Amino acid sequence: MTRKRVAEAEAEQELGSKARIRYLLRNRLFQQEFNNLRDRVLRLSDIAEQLTEIGKFENKCGVPFLARHPLLFQKRDKRVLKPKTIPVFEKILTSDVRSARLLQDVDSFVEGNTLYLSVDLTCNRTVESLLALIDKEVRQAFPKRQTRQRIDMVESYLAVWDLRQQGLTADSIALKLWPAEYEKIGGRDSKIGYKGPLIQRVSDYEKAAQKVIKKSFPPRKHSPKIKK
Repeated sequence: MTRKRVAEAEAEQELGSKARIRYLLRNRLFQQEFNNLRDRVLRLSDIAEQLTEIGKFENKCGVPFLARHPLLFQKRDKRVLKPKTIPVFEKILTSDVRSARLLQDVDSFVEGNTLYLSVDLTCNRTVESLLALIDKEVRQAFPKRQTRQRIDMVESYLAVWDLRQQGLTADSIALKLWPAEYEKIGGRDSKIGYKGPLIQRVSDYEKAAQKVIKKSFPPRKHSPKIKK
């Protein structure tokens, strides 16, 4: 794997991480859990205890990026994650999403939907050799059938979603986002029941965003009750 390909992979990974954060922030269940976490952590005076609490949340929910933003948990303020404050938290949490989650010995294991890799930095292998091994481990562990998230559509999906949450109609959204196309082909024609391609696009983008947002932070699975 060349350095260029490695750089491209890292850039794509960072874009994917930022996209997931943005979807998560719009998930109502995550908003509730995140606000509860901040409240719990702010009640703790010891930084080590704060990081432990944050770490538990990260491991449980698969969100390995919160601990890099300690000011969110060490300063008491009136900010609460909700639809109107999403841009504020989005700016903070997407400011640095790179994280090498490596252990200390040469090994790899899968836990849930996450592959953990360990690299011995004292080994005598070349960087190219290590990258080849990592590539092999990832290919073996990666699910054969997995829907690829459209990273290039994040901006469009979330633009439609956010405007919908503000109460705008599909026609208003189409006019706001694609004014040139709207002027040329128009929107909905209610007289003949014609939705039109732009209104259909709004509908498709809203559904796509809703699907990803919902899956971004699935509800916790409760242990089955044992019958006595």
